[in-house]
Parts: sequence; C-alpha cells; structure tokens
Amino acid sequence: MEKLAPELEPIVMSGEAWTDKLLELIETLPTEKQTAWQQLSVFARTCDKPKPTGKWLKEAKPLLEIVGLENFNEFLVQSLKEISKPATRKYYKDEYGYATIEQLADENGEPMDLDELPELRKELSWYGKAWGNYRIWCLGSSEQFNPYNALTLKGFLWCILISDPTGDDLAHTVAKVADASLKKVAGIGVKEIKLANTSVYVLSQMTNQSALSALVFLDSTVTFKTTLAQIKKALNTVAERLNLSFDDLLEIGIPTFGLQNVGERIEQWGETTVTIHIDDTGSVLKFSKNGKNLKSAPTDVKTNFADELKQFKAFIKDIDKNISAINTRLDNLMISKKSWTGDIWQERYLNHPLTGTVARRLVWVIDGVPAFFNEGQMCDIDDKVAKIKSDSVIKLFHPIDFEVEMVLNWREKLFAKNIKQPFKQVWREVYILTDAERKTHHYSNRFAGHILKQHQLNQLAKLRGWEAILRISADADFPAPHRNLTEYGLRSEYWVHNIGDEYGVDTTEAGAYLRVSTDQLRFYPIDSPVNSSHVSHGHFSSRWGKDADNGLPLESIAPKVLSEIMRDVDLFVGVASIGNDPTWADGGASGAFRDYWQSYGFGDLSQTAKSRAEYLKLIIPRLNIADKLSIDGKFLIVQGKVRTYKIHLGSSNILMLPNDQYLCIIPSNKKSDEVNLDFSGDRVFSLILSKAMLLVNDDKIKDEVILKQIHHK
Repeated sequence: MEKLAPELEPIVMSGEAWTDKLLELIETLPTEKQTAWQQLSVFARTCDKPKPTGKWLKEAKPLLEIVGLENFNEFLVQSLKEISKPATRKYYKDEYGYATIEQLADENGEPMDLDELPELRKELSWYGKAWGNYRIWCLGSSEQFNPYNALTLKGFLWCILISDPTGDDLAHTVAKVADASLKKVAGIGVKEIKLANTSVYVLSQMTNQSALSALVFLDSTVTFKTTLAQIKKALNTVAERLNLSFDDLLEIGIPTFGLQNVGERIEQWGETTVTIHIDDTGSVLKFSKNGKNLKSAPTDVKTNFADELKQFKAFIKDIDKNISAINTRLDNLMISKKSWTGDIWQERYLNHPLTGTVARRLVWVIDGVPAFFNEGQMCDIDDKVAKIKSDSVIKLFHPIDFEVEMVLNWREKLFAKNIKQPFKQVWREVYILTDAERKTHHYSNRFAGHILKQHQLNQLAKLRGWEAILRISADADFPAPHRNLTEYGLRSEYWVHNIGDEYGVDTTEAGAYLRVSTDQLRFYPIDSPVNSSHVSHGHFSSRWGKDADNGLPLESIAPKVLSEIMRDVDLFVGVASIGNDPTWADGGASGAFRDYWQSYGFGDLSQTAKSRAEYLKLIIPRLNIADKLSIDGKFLIVQGKVRTYKIHLGSSNILMLPNDQYLCIIPSNKKSDEVNLDFSGDRVFSLILSKAMLLVNDDKIKDEVILKQIHHK
C-alpha cells in the first residue's frame, strides 16, 4: 500500500494524553500556523538516526521559525505535561497485542461504530497505509507509546536544540519524557528506549543547570543498562565541556529549587507566608498568616497565586525525588575511598540548600576525627567543635574503620539526639573475614545454599549497582550476577543456579525461572571475563569455555570492599529469600523447600539481623509496651494477653508458646508516635515492630484467620 502524500499526514495521532493536548492547542491557531505545524511534524519524522546531523538541524530551523520558536516551546511544554498519563483511547487486543481498525473501543470498552466517525476512520486508515498494514498499536495505561507519535516526538526533541537549548522549562520537559519512556511495561520491558536515549542526548546538549540536574538525577535512579550507559556518556560530555571531573559534575549538578537556606525556602504571597520546609521525613509546604500557622492554603493564595502554588507543589514532589537520589548516591559512596577538601565539602554538602538536608544527618571524618552536625556546627563525640580548614580532608564515616567501642558510642549519641540517618551508617553492618573463609581461600560460602525469588533478586541487584540477567529456560549460558568496582580494579560475582524444569510451574509464562539457589561469592580482576553457567548444569566457566579461575584470595580484598559486597549479598538473601514468605510454611501442595523455609525462617541470625537486635535493645525502653517485650537470642519475645509469641529477628516469622506453633499474620501498618521506629528503611524491622504491637493486645484482635490460629492449641 502506498503511503499518503506528506501534506495529508496527521501532526500526531490522537489517543494519547499528550497528543490530545497538543492537537487541542494547535487547533486554536490560524490555518497557516496549523499548516506550519503539520509541515514541521513531517520533517520531524525523518529523524532516523540516533542523533541529529548538522544538516538536519539546519533544515529544521526555517520550519521552526515559521511555526514560531516561542509557540513551539510553549506548546511542547504544555502538552508534554501529560506524557505520563494513560492513553485516552483503548483498543481490543488480539493474541499478538494488536487490534484492527474495526475493533476500536469506547471508554466503556464497547465497540465503536466507525461509520459515524469518518475523521477517525480516515486517520486510522492513513496510519495503516503509512506503516504498511491495517493494524494499529494497542494503546492503554500500561502499553507502549504509539510508534508514530514516538517518532514525531523524537524529532520534536531534536528541535529543542534549535528553539531554546538553555530553557529551564524545556529541560524539565525533556526530563519528564525520559522518565515516562523508562517506565516498565509488563512482558515488554522499558516502555520506549529510543525516546529515553533521545531525551538523554538532548539534555547533554542543553547548556543550563536544569538539564545538568536532570542528568544527575537520572544517573542515580536509572537501572536499565543501555540507558544508564547513555546517561554516563552524556555526563562525561558535559564534564568535558565544563572542564570538570565526572564526580565534580555529579555534585554541582544538584538543584537548589530556590531554597535560601539549608532545607528552607520562604516567600510572601500577599498576607500569607509560604514555606517549603525539609526535614528527615521529607519536604512539606507550610502556610502562615500574621504568625499563625494555617492547615492549608488560604483562599486568597489559591485565587491570586494559583500558578505559584502549583509550582511549589511540583517542587515538593521533585525535592523528595532528588533527596532520594542523593541518599542513594551517598550510600553507594560508603564503599569508596573518596574524600573532599574542607572548602569544597562545605559548599557542596554541609551548606548546600538541598544536599545539606542529607549531609547534616550523617557522621563525617574531619582530619581523622568523626564529627556530626550539632546545633549549627560540626562537633565530635564529646560535643566539642570540630574545626574545618580549607585543606581539611573529609570522608564519610564507615564503622569498619573504627574500633567497636567508638561505633557503639556514635550509635548511642545519634539515638540520644534523635537523629534519623538517611541510610544505615553508624548502624551499618560490618562483615569480617571468617576462619572458614580463610580456609576456602578464594571464595565465600557464607551466603550459599539459599533459595531466592529470582525477579526480586535481580531488581535488588540492579538497585545496588550489580549487573544481573534473568535466567530463562533456553539453551543458553547466563553470567553470574556481578558488580564492577572500577575504583579498586575488581569485580565481585555471586553464583546462582536455576531451580526446577517444569515450564509454567518453575518458570513464568515467558520462561524466566521463578527461583534460584545461591552458591559462592568470589572476586576477580575487573578486566577478566565474567563467569557464566548453562541452564542445564551448574558449572561456571569463562566465556572461552574454560573452567572458572579460582579468583582472588579473599584476604587480598580491602576490608571495606569485602564488607560492603557481603552486605549487598546479605540484603539479596534477606529480602528475596522464600524464607521471608509467611505463606510458604508448608511449602505449598508439593511441600517444596519446606526444610529450607524452616531453617531460614527460624535459623541463625545474619549480620543484618544481629544489628536489628542491637537497635531493638535501644528502642524497647522507649515504647509504651516495653514491659511486654524482651529479646531472647534469635527472637523478640512478646507477652500477649492470650499467648506468648516469639518473633524471629531475621525473617519476622512467628512462633507461639508453649508448643512453637507457627502463626501467619498480615502485619498492621500502624506506627507508634512515641519514637522514630524507622531503622533506615529496614522493612523486616518494621514488620517485627508492627507484629509485636498487634500481638501485645491479642485479646482485641478481630481478624478471624489470626484468631483461629491463636486459639488452636
């Protein structure tokens, strides 16, 4: 079928929130301007390369000028505010995920009569002809972008490099496109990888702080390997342009959102004082009038400062996202040897309006002395002021670098000051080489023999900077999950094996194995080949088919590196193990893995669980149920009115005395107001406390499922 003449091509296809908005805006223009938009869109769809050539940009410029640069920028910003919203038109899907033009559905899912919609039929028929078939891509809230619209948008993004490469609003808009494009679609993966990569490229070519901040944010949040590589490439491009190092760029790229002081921005809107305030719980918008706090924005603010209010509400969301990214970056630096001079550290961390809200809740080492932010200044453990010189050497505090007594003192200090750290720092688990590992010499079996949910493992691994590929039922080799430690010239590998061979039972419908068993943890030089194993056997070998090398001696690995990598692996096991699944008590109909579930769910404590126990000892006296709680080895003992319970400190699984009967419950989300119970994002810790608070008053439980278990002896 022949493609229709260019002048008949739609600007974009309707049916997506952002395209509907763009078409709505364009329809308000005079006919000649609408024609200009149509001609620009035709040219935009010639963007058939990864990035624009000089010739392409030169040819696009006169078309943009006819549209009007200001008009183009404004319409793009306004329409792309809708980029993350669900599609506005849905289609019946056939078995391949497509739909014919006769299968268009209305908002209620009922077939639509296209004979009554000639313009829509014309649009859809053109689309089929233009792309060589009469099938149209299935649109919906969880589906990919319409490919016609995605191609048009790619060209429009290129045009930004002509229209306004320094515009803050446009930089924010491009970042929104990147974020929307990187959303995961079930059974497909990333929603629109080409658009994501285009967005990253355009941001790298823009020359303003907003574009840099967007790239820095993406660097801390994106886990998709291909796009992450593009982001790092883009940041390196910007770093070279500004003559900065990559690390320096990440630090100066943090936005301030107009905050005048660390964690605070104050503006006067009429008679109302409006404040953005940031503390350890996140950011909040506050209103006051004549010194009196208001519960919400007063009517005059909503009426006279509607745009400003909308912007501040958007700031709140973006601030929280950026703080999360800062937390992640600093947490990842705990393995690093990185240090700062006094002047740079104070500018980029301690006194930075946004980063300072995180930095001031951490312990830093200033010229060898640990110190924290206390009453407006850095102080040591004895509350003496720590002097910061311009050439002082400042590092992040890591427990492995100090004596146990010093670490315990800092834990008590921060707890007494009620300082909630953004991630586990003074309470960070430390992993020391054991005698057993000295005997195995080249590998550790400390985390071997576990059964993990593979999809959960892979998600966690990527979040912690590891590379992991789902093992699927195929005649193929799969590399071990591994993490490259460029700063040390090392690579860690955690060997895993797929479990089971029954399709649909041991695998997903797509063929990915549901569970894997764990094996050795090893270290290799970073330039050596990654070891892999075939799904049909558990034998790991190099890419040349040779047996896997022994790897580096564990005693040769820097203690901090060994500890941090083992902490990662402990996290994988602690979260992804089926032993944490309370529904696995009988192993299902087949009793599969019942013995493992029992041994993990009530077995010896990991280092994480031991740290959890120590923290519990500190907070229990501050709870109003303290007299009902005690710690006995691996368990938190809870004295209820009906029975006594043992909550395992590793898995949060529960046994009931006197016969150690298993109790399966759904924990309450209710938290105590007496004390900050958040243990640096430790989900299991939260589960343990919520279960304890529920069981102390077991005589008031109304859930029939729980009651039947409690009263069954």
